[in-house]
Amino acid sequence: MGTAHEEAAPTPVADLQTGTCGRLEGETFAPIPCDAAHSAEIIPASGGCDTEALIRYAGGNPEADVLHEDVRVEEVAGACSARLTGMDLQQSLEDILRQENGVWLRECMDGPSGEVVPCGEEHTGEVVFREDPADPSDLRCQEHAAEYMGTPLQRHYRELNVVSTEESPRRCVVEARGANSLTGSLKNLGSNAVPIGPPY
Repeated sequence: MGTAHEEAAPTPVADLQTGTCGRLEGETFAPIPCDAAHSAEIIPASGGCDTEALIRYAGGNPEADVLHEDVRVEEVAGACSARLTGMDLQQSLEDILRQENGVWLRECMDGPSGEVVPCGEEHTGEVVFREDPADPSDLRCQEHAAEYMGTPLQRHYRELNVVSTEESPRRCVVEARGANSLTGSLKNLGSNAVPIGPPY
C-alpha cells in the first residue's frame, strides 16, 4: 500500500498548476507533496520565466535579493520551473524568503574553503550582490550591503566587513570579521544583533 508521500506518475509539465512541487525529469514532472522532500516547483511567470519571477514568488525583492547559484529557473514544456540543484526542500517556495528556511536559497561564502554555499550551512560571509557577467558595472558594495541589510554597514562595523571577489561573476560579500562564522542570514538585519558564531 502506498504512503501519503508516494511520488505520482510523471506528468507533462504544461498540465501542472503553479505551486506544484516535485522532481523534474526531462520534460515531465513527478509531483510530490510540498511537505515531502522535493527539488522543483512550478512557479508563475507572468513577467518572464527567470530568477526575478522566482524571487517575487518567494516573497523577496528582485532588486536586492541574491539566490544561491544552484537555484535555477527554466521554462520546460510550456511551464516555468524552479529547480534546486543538490538540495531538497520540504515546503513550498512561495514566500519562503520571508521565513526561516529561506536561508537555504540565499548565497553565502565559506571562508576557509572559498566555496559558495547555501546560507543554511556554516559560513563566514553572505553575498549581497552578484554581478551579471554580461553587464559588468561598478560593484558599489557598500551601497548593496546597506540595501540588503536594511542598515548602513557602519552600524555593525565591529562585527562585519564588506569585500568583493575577483572571479566572474564578481560578488559583494559581507563577512564576519576575524575568524568568526555567521549562524544566520544578514538580510534585513537592521539594528538587530549580528548572528555571530564561534571561530572556525
